[in-house]
Amino acid sequence: MLSDIRDRKLVHWIAAYAAAAFVALQGLQIVAEGFGWSELPLRIALILALVGAPVVVVLGWYHGEKGSQGVTRTEAFLLSGLAMMGVVALLAFGRPASRIGEREGGLPDAQPRLDPARYAILPFRREGNVPDGLSEDLLMHDAVARWGGIQLVDLLQVRDVARRLPTPLDVSAAADIASEFGAGRFIRGTLSDIGDGLRVYAALHDTRSHDVLADTTIFLREGSRLEDSTAARVAVHLLFRGAGTGPAVEESDLATTSFSARSAFVDGWKALEHWDLEAADSAFERALVEDPGYSRAHLWRAQVRNWKSADARELLASAEIAAAAASRLTERERLLARGLVALAREDYGAACAAYEALREADDLDFAAWYGLGECRHRDVGVVSDPSSPTGWAFRSSKHASMEAFRRAFEVLPLAHRGFRSGTFERVKDLLFVGPEQIRQGRAVPPDTGVFWARPALLGDTLAFIPLRLADFSAGAHPSRPATHWQAVERQREVFARLATGWVAAFPTSVPALQALALARELTGEPEALDLLRRARLLADGARPAHDIMAEEIRLLIKLGGPEDFVRAAAVADTLLSAPPGAVDDRQLAEIAALVGRAGRAAAHARKAARSAELSVTIPADVMRSAEALLAFAALGGPSDSLLAAERLVVGGLENRFPSRIQEAVAHQLMDLPASLAFISFPLGAMERL
Repeated sequence: MLSDIRDRKLVHWIAAYAAAAFVALQGLQIVAEGFGWSELPLRIALILALVGAPVVVVLGWYHGEKGSQGVTRTEAFLLSGLAMMGVVALLAFGRPASRIGEREGGLPDAQPRLDPARYAILPFRREGNVPDGLSEDLLMHDAVARWGGIQLVDLLQVRDVARRLPTPLDVSAAADIASEFGAGRFIRGTLSDIGDGLRVYAALHDTRSHDVLADTTIFLREGSRLEDSTAARVAVHLLFRGAGTGPAVEESDLATTSFSARSAFVDGWKALEHWDLEAADSAFERALVEDPGYSRAHLWRAQVRNWKSADARELLASAEIAAAAASRLTERERLLARGLVALAREDYGAACAAYEALREADDLDFAAWYGLGECRHRDVGVVSDPSSPTGWAFRSSKHASMEAFRRAFEVLPLAHRGFRSGTFERVKDLLFVGPEQIRQGRAVPPDTGVFWARPALLGDTLAFIPLRLADFSAGAHPSRPATHWQAVERQREVFARLATGWVAAFPTSVPALQALALARELTGEPEALDLLRRARLLADGARPAHDIMAEEIRLLIKLGGPEDFVRAAAVADTLLSAPPGAVDDRQLAEIAALVGRAGRAAAHARKAARSAELSVTIPADVMRSAEALLAFAALGGPSDSLLAAERLVVGGLENRFPSRIQEAVAHQLMDLPASLAFISFPLGAMERL
């Protein structure tokens, strides 16, 4: 046997085959990594190499020595058996592993409903010295969105989820993200630094099987960057499986031909990724400076200002320009533009219809849910209703409005960063967590009148039963329903759940900690102070830290004991000694008043005063005197300061206003100071009136 093996040179055959197979597998792996191939080619090659080893042994045994080279029956039988074994091995192990396997016990895993017409764009992986400033997933999102019949998962929501997972994302994690949003397809890729340029690899995957349905690679020269036209070509290749049947999208087909406008627009999207609404607004504004006709920049500037709760007049013009250029927008953007225009025109029925259409298209669309909350929140119309105890009912459901807002914040927890105020007044207003909050309404023509209502609980539903303002004040009906406090407490619980979710998702987020501190304050829990201190330690910059310190002073006085008053005074001293301009003067006036510094409160109140438009326009110098009077009155003196401030206000009224309106203006400026100062120092001017 040994002599036969030596004569047939089997050792030489096997050694040569092993060396050749090793070199081939190593070369294939290098090529696969370089071009971003999936593991499937490597798996098939390894199976073929393993099956090839016994084939080489058979061939070497029968043909390793000189002589007859014909194929014998035994040799043919062995080779056929090995070939069948190879086919079986390929079928068993050559397929890519499916993410959805079998549960213990043999039952299949529950498979999510995946829509093959719904796509998710995942963040691209970076290899080598590739800058982070390339928003390739945003550009791919735009390019894919141009094609009808395709739904896209909201890019902000994908980034929100991806940010919380380990990086770089492998294909399984990417598929999990796509599956979470019901997307049957997802696009991911790799950016690689190749020394003299950039290699961009992109692939379209099937979410369920992870199979690569289509992929492509492009090379960019050194100093170049991924642009819309390049992304459009990549999108065409992926969406049409590389068949070349779809024409490349030309730059002239996009909503703008200005590179600088487009760059500013991308900057705006980067800001939205972190929910920095101020930066996003500024970036979209820059885009419009570069290209005043850029319809998408008009739309998203209007949308950002809507999220910032800007006056409707500020966003109407941009929303109308965007709506007029509907052909340059995606279907989703057309509905957004329609909703914004209707909101600005106070056509709340049309606005709700547009946002409802968005919600029906995608139940995970933050803008749809927020818009539904907004259109219902802003509708103050009151209509006749015989079934109501007062005969009147609000046209729009405040309960439905708050449920829509709650759902919006659950869909995109990142949106909490839009509330920069330490007191989260916007959230308090939307959710009615304050015991004295009142919903105001106006009768729908031809009826007339102003209505007020406090929240109540009817079963599990938050309800507002409107009373005419005169009846509300006169007590003709109970203005505070029996279930009023239960309604307020229920809304505080809703807010607390939201804030807890924000902190769970973003444990180092300063706005999230401030929101949770407010929620704990509303229920009187001392934990609120600890949360604010954590937020102050994490605050990035002096101004946010100062805002939190102001909140901390208020809570120390409200929730603390005598020893906490001393701490509040110490924190107040720190703020009051800050350099000029570091802290807002209105805020400093409030802080000084909280710790009993009447002179400092009045001084900062004077600086913060501006001209005011009440029944008439009050000049700034008169307002400064009125603000100082209010500060001294709130603290009960000193009496000489109160008297001096009163004389300045009265002198300003006599010198700046006609006698026929002096009394009316005096009431507007001095009623509140007079009521506050009455016990310690009655104001003579108000006594005469």
